[in-house]
Amino acid sequence: SCIGPCAAKVISGDFKLSGLNTEYVLGSFAISPHKLGHATIKLTSPEPYQMNKDLFIRLISDDKWPAFQKAPSCTEKVPQAIISEKVNQERKHTKYEAQIAMPLDNSKDARSRYFYFVITDCSLEFYMHDDAIPMVHYELHTWNDGSHVSADETHLKMMHTITLLLSGIL
Repeated sequence: SCIGPCAAKVISGDFKLSGLNTEYVLGSFAISPHKLGHATIKLTSPEPYQMNKDLFIRLISDDKWPAFQKAPSCTEKVPQAIISEKVNQERKHTKYEAQIAMPLDNSKDARSRYFYFVITDCSLEFYMHDDAIPMVHYELHTWNDGSHVSADETHLKMMHTITLLLSGIL
């Protein structure tokens, strides 16, 4: 937990979906046992994503991730998502934006759990409109029970403290 305002862990980048690439993994984040986390995803593009009706952010937990990866098509991957949030862009000045918030609930598990964030447009499997798809920039902000530190990185704090102490002694 943080004292004062906590900055989230931020993963950002650019992607362009197509008939061959109907989904894109935005990132992953681990939530500590018996904790709640949350995520916000901001998408921006210079042109509107005209196929908005089929654009979704999918949240996949680590226990469903292998089945998601093995599924041969986008439409067969969709049932593995524990949350599917429709992306609706709005015009903001000279660009188009969408913002989505998602809970990362690991309150019932006794182990850390990874969550994977994937954006999909399964309609691209059926309709070739690749040239109408804009490049999209994303920012994924994640928190683990108020902390920006992923559960798989919590041990690093102790390691850095020990390293700092030992370097001070030497």
